[in-house]
Amino acid sequence: MSRRAWVVVAVAVVPVAAGVGAWAWSRAGDEPASGTYTATVRGTNFNGAAFELAGELTVGASGDGLPYKWCLKVGLPAGDPRPGAIWFGSHGSCFGAGRSSPVVTWQESGGEHVLVPLNPPPSVRDSLNSFYATNVDMAEANQPDGGAIRFRVDGDRLTGTIDLTGVAMGNAKRGTYTATLEATR
Repeated sequence: MSRRAWVVVAVAVVPVAAGVGAWAWSRAGDEPASGTYTATVRGTNFNGAAFELAGELTVGASGDGLPYKWCLKVGLPAGDPRPGAIWFGSHGSCFGAGRSSPVVTWQESGGEHVLVPLNPPPSVRDSLNSFYATNVDMAEANQPDGGAIRFRVDGDRLTGTIDLTGVAMGNAKRGTYTATLEATR
């Protein structure tokens, strides 16, 4: 090849390679890394009192069409209901029982991940997803059937919002859960 041909190839290939490299670099960090995160939820209870509760988020491979298995465990909504308590997993098996298949739909757009609970929700036997309602004064766990968890990933840090609705397991009253989420690996 002539020197001119090499220059033409270099002028064409280098920008393409740089563009692909920049695209790949920009995508790195969009997906949560596998492992355990320390998670904190913050919000306001039904009476206007602020809450902050810590727990954990585990992320791992799913092997079933979802990009990952996502399991948030903060407090114990069904056993020790208090503001901020939430268990929300992408799979029913996140908390040691339940079905191994997804109990959410997953979407990703512009770097934002969105987990939406199935509606109608699976039975409690199949999914232990539950939350303590922040909009009403009741000490019962609600099973999510609407709303979403939205988050973004920046390295080992994950931030987002939780806005879920669902029915109380004991009295069928509707409740909501609204909080911010921050998790660090």
